[in-house]
Amino acid sequence: MTDFDIDQYDITVDIEVEVEEEEDQAENQEVQEDPAQEAQEDPAEIPEDHAESESPEDIEKVEEPAVLSDFDCNSVENAEETTIIPIEISNDVEETVIEEVKIEKKGTKIRKVKNRKPKVPKPEEEVEKSVEETEKVEEIFKEPKRKLSKDGELFSRWLFYHLYHHRNLNPSKIALIEEVSEARCVTYQELVDGAIRTANYLHHHGIRNGDRILMSMENSVEYVFYQLAAYMLGAVPVLLNPSLLSSEKFESIDCIAAVVDLENYGHMLRATKSQINNIQHLFILAEELSAIYLPPHLWIYDGFGFLDFPNTFQRCMPMKDGDVTIFSSSDTTSAKSQFIAHTSKSSQILVLNYYEKLFDLVGEDSENTHHLITNGLHCHDCWAYLYFVLAKGETCVLAESTVDVWRASFLDRIAGLIEQYHIPLIISNAQLLKCFIKYEVHNIYDLSSLKIIANTGSTISSTIAKKVKEMLKVTITQAYSAAEFGIVGFEIFSEEDQDHLLSCGKPFPEMKIKVIASIETEKEVETGKWGSIMLNGPNLFRGYCSGSEETNNIKGWFKSGDYGMIDEKNRVHIGGAVGELLHVKNQKLSAELLESVVCEHQLVEDCVVMTNGHELWCGLLLKDENEAPNTSQLDKLFKKNDINANVSKIIILDFIPRSENGKILRNEIPYIMNAEQDEAILVDDTESYI
Repeated sequence: MTDFDIDQYDITVDIEVEVEEEEDQAENQEVQEDPAQEAQEDPAEIPEDHAESESPEDIEKVEEPAVLSDFDCNSVENAEETTIIPIEISNDVEETVIEEVKIEKKGTKIRKVKNRKPKVPKPEEEVEKSVEETEKVEEIFKEPKRKLSKDGELFSRWLFYHLYHHRNLNPSKIALIEEVSEARCVTYQELVDGAIRTANYLHHHGIRNGDRILMSMENSVEYVFYQLAAYMLGAVPVLLNPSLLSSEKFESIDCIAAVVDLENYGHMLRATKSQINNIQHLFILAEELSAIYLPPHLWIYDGFGFLDFPNTFQRCMPMKDGDVTIFSSSDTTSAKSQFIAHTSKSSQILVLNYYEKLFDLVGEDSENTHHLITNGLHCHDCWAYLYFVLAKGETCVLAESTVDVWRASFLDRIAGLIEQYHIPLIISNAQLLKCFIKYEVHNIYDLSSLKIIANTGSTISSTIAKKVKEMLKVTITQAYSAAEFGIVGFEIFSEEDQDHLLSCGKPFPEMKIKVIASIETEKEVETGKWGSIMLNGPNLFRGYCSGSEETNNIKGWFKSGDYGMIDEKNRVHIGGAVGELLHVKNQKLSAELLESVVCEHQLVEDCVVMTNGHELWCGLLLKDENEAPNTSQLDKLFKKNDINANVSKIIILDFIPRSENGKILRNEIPYIMNAEQDEAILVDDTESYI
């Protein structure tokens, strides 16, 4: 190699150099990148070791730091204007090629551009190199370098790390498909851009770190945009069930702003005067604002106004932890729903723990990368499912949310989407499973792609699980979950299990669960005995925003309010809420257990039980309105299953009120049962009079 001093040349230096191919350090040097900066890279950037196969015109557009080995970098920085160094490279196999290295000084930056005549390798070497490079690229870009969050990392930073990665890797990949009315598709590029535009829009109107934004609407792309925008700003989305908003069955809460769709706009205005305190801004998602009422006490904004804002985010994301998301509880026994606050740590556990295990059951070799959400995004399980799918870089299909799970058209819609998108997994509840049995949609739609039905609502009976498993040829799982702690355990249903209600499986390793006889003594019961469930672990919520957390946290243990048991295999069994226990013949019985037994009768479609004084009443939905069981038949069922109870009265019902996750609204049952009884008495008196 010819020695030279770069300082003796003004502009151009010509040198001839002979090097072996394996000694070309500039071509083979790997640049280790910081994972924290990886998500911010421009997707158009091409790693240096892959740029050689491109045309010279494309390579000239690439800016990267110079890799210099044969002369002093400091001398190059002192050079003026441009230095062009033609280098002759020769070896024994390939023909001599000329490489022109052009180094320019731009301020303190150095740019190196290569114009290289491609060499002609042997055919077998070309194939080997191509396969090797392909495997290397797939290994680098298949998934983000880290899937789990770092210790102390904020939920928002963990989430956007993955979203930016998928945006940079494959910006045209579909992230969301809204199937509520007309199908709408959003790519990962559009998802990130929409979140940034919405964050700029909210910031423009005064939303800052720590502010609470109440959101109550049906599933939509905009719902996801506003949630992501809140996380980006460090604001806290308060996710309220629209049905609770319309009925005003929720505790009061302080929020600086609210986002609502047109259907729930009137309910929101009414709630701002009584239960939503200190609200200043109301964003409404409506196509025509001129037709809505504008109240004098609020600023009303166009919810679609974010479309006019830039897609560049120049503010710092939140650095300190605090409340990340606030859910509304789905407790069916209390008069009003409470607000449950989760921090970054518990939010990440809600997203990762359960769904990683479910996806392992589906199998990594599955070609189905579409996932269906059939419930509202305000529910903790659907919220966690959404962000797990997005962090994984797959596609989430948003279906309409409804509380009318008995509606045949709703089940047809769900079955049609399973067939259309080849859905392998759905998150379900007991009532939806009963609909699959009742309407037999598997005879109309192709549901062969469905592998797993994961039940996260109230515990289902083994009878229903067996019918669904046989009918759809799927795996059934039962989980134990609540908004306060997410999902803490689940189990795959086995037909060998003889219990009436499915087991919820063993708790996850980081969770501790114990059963106590009473809150007053806190004494644990023996294995196999029933009592009140208490939990302790990192996925517990921070507290209730209404300030009632002191009555539900005991020495670090959370009183769940559920009636349960831990068997000799360390599996958790849940029999409903402690407040729903029935006092029959000086004993406490689980209402869900009694209802699962009654539903085994061939004439019964669905049922609900309650006590009236010392009497046990049973409300039935019949398969045939002309045929109904009598009390003696139900008593025989109880005796067959070693249950000491007798039915005093049977009342035929038209419907049984349930929440969207399938739980019976038991606080409404006495009114309905008494109303049906009064109507029956009135009909009997009229007939006797005639």
